Amino acid sequence: FAAYAISSLIIYAFGVPVLSAVAFAGNFGAAATYMAPFLIWDAVKAVIAAGLLPLAWRGVNSIKR
Repeated sequence: FAAYAISSLIIYAFGVPVLSAVAFAGNFGAAATYMAPFLIWDAVKAVIAAGLLPLAWRGVNSIKR
């Protein structure tokens, strides 16, 4: 979960300023407001990925045997 959250933070740290410069003529507040709904879905995806990780490891271990 932490790795997913940190990587998403890095993407947003670079993406929102670029979106602000390109699509919103430098209006950072508008770009941040536009991106806010995506934060919710990224949080949902992080929780789902963290929940599925143990199942994936079990699958990998069963293939190794």
